[in-house]
Amino acid sequence: MFQSPFFILNVFVMINCKLNRDIALGNGQQGDGCMSVSINAGVSDGLYIYNLEDVKNLIFDEDSRPDKTLYIDTIVTSQPFYRVDATNIQYTEEYDDHSYSHQLTAQIKNVRNEIEEILEAAVHGKYLVAFKVIGEKNYRLIGWKEGLSLDEQLSIQKDNNAFTLTFKGETTYPEMECDKSNFDLANKVFDPTFEPLFEAGKITCSNGWATANYVVKVNAAGQALDAHNKLVQFSGLQQDAYKLQGVSDGDYNIIGTYTSDEYIEGKAVKVYDTSLCNISCSVNVSPNIVTFNSAIQTSAITITSSSDWEVVTYPSTVTLSRTYGGVNDQLVYVYSNGYCGAETITFKAKNGQCTSNLRIFNNMIKLDDTYYYPNRTSSMTLTPIACCNYTATVSEGNVVVNSDGSFTVSGVSGRDSEKRLTVTLSCGGETKEVTLVIHGIDTARGRRIISEYCETV
Repeated sequence: MFQSPFFILNVFVMINCKLNRDIALGNGQQGDGCMSVSINAGVSDGLYIYNLEDVKNLIFDEDSRPDKTLYIDTIVTSQPFYRVDATNIQYTEEYDDHSYSHQLTAQIKNVRNEIEEILEAAVHGKYLVAFKVIGEKNYRLIGWKEGLSLDEQLSIQKDNNAFTLTFKGETTYPEMECDKSNFDLANKVFDPTFEPLFEAGKITCSNGWATANYVVKVNAAGQALDAHNKLVQFSGLQQDAYKLQGVSDGDYNIIGTYTSDEYIEGKAVKVYDTSLCNISCSVNVSPNIVTFNSAIQTSAITITSSSDWEVVTYPSTVTLSRTYGGVNDQLVYVYSNGYCGAETITFKAKNGQCTSNLRIFNNMIKLDDTYYYPNRTSSMTLTPIACCNYTATVSEGNVVVNSDGSFTVSGVSGRDSEKRLTVTLSCGGETKEVTLVIHGIDTARGRRIISEYCETV
């Protein structure tokens, strides 16, 4: 969808130009990100591009829309819109079988990778496009009511590193005339909002907490407003602002003061931002090695970080009680899933690229504690679930660990009375003892044991 604030405009408000370093508002504002670009003869004042989904309606002259007039008095939108400065603008319209085919091409200069990503994400929308021809009083508007599509083939001109944008589509309405006041910012009165300035050099820092020195009045585009809610760039008056107690007026029209912990016009003047306050990136996991076995299935670790942190490698053999957290000590519980294996879990601090690793080892042996055998049994084979190459010893006879992961006890002498053997398995730091019970020929005991294995008929 063509939802980027770089390309969407409103009749009453505009999105912030400072978010975009390459596409200008073109309304006379100078400075970072709002440079002007020359327009070729024939078309002036760039392009105004509306997402069709944001256009609530067009108000036609005298509330009529015969094709011979099609004069639009007002464009009503639900979202802001934006102007795009462009060069080499060309437009054609053809009529066939009650529909109009439109094609408009234009170039955007000063292209960066970020702009390319935005444009590539925008090709699936439908848009209205307005532009002004030199010598004409009003604007031309195309794309009503079906909208135009931005061509997926975004070509880069090697000679000037510019994108060629192509808007095209078929509509039931032809090109329209749109009143110029829809695009006149100089005399508009805006709904004001106040935004804290968390810009480098305009903040007060303390242990990662940034306090804005000023809370300034802007429109929805982030453009400076004066006491009359008009654009400062046209009125020449100072921008309204609140200031932090103890700082200078800063060339603003100061209308109030605040302390570091307040909210002004609903906006927090204090945020935790280690990048603004130049706090070094750090994250630490303690302990950084956790070993699970049959007895230990839960472990607690502590995350200490210079900023918010998150897990960037999802664990497979364990479950974490939380995968993100805040600053300073954060207790996290690690739960074994009962799976064998070793893995590394990486934690990352969000204010930089620093990471810390947690190593997980699963050294468990799963096997029943006791097994029963009929009298005179001399050899037994069992298969444990083991997370490593275990070793085995037996209190009598011999024990061999087989290649398939099982072990065999043999060489046990038979006798008429009950015999108990102890097999000890060792895997990593864990040992597991298993008791093998071989019954004698006692009739009462033998009948009981047989009943455990056989169905009584």
